Amino acid sequence: NEIVSGGFDGTIRIWNPMDGSELRTLELPLLDGIVANVTSVDVSDDSKVMIAAATNGIFFYDLETGKERRHIEMINGNSPLLVRLLPGQQQWLAFYQNRK
Repeated sequence: NEIVSGGFDGTIRIWNPMDGSELRTLELPLLDGIVANVTSVDVSDDSKVMIAAATNGIFFYDLETGKERRHIEMINGNSPLLVRLLPGQQQWLAFYQNRK
């Protein structure tokens, strides 16, 4: 098992819980040249998929390879605050703050 954290520096870091060492850093793409803030991360039950909410959308990553699987852009200019993967990886929830 690993620990996953997201930061306002536009990175997602994967950590070894046994010794606290950093195993991998994933950098989110810039949004109009601005670093995306990561607001939430969640990992699937089998630790294979990670979902992240950021100021430039929702990202799905393969945790074994570190490769991005999917990116969903902001909806109506609103960025997600919180994301959760539901058991089975086929469904997910995203919570948005309506800024309009």
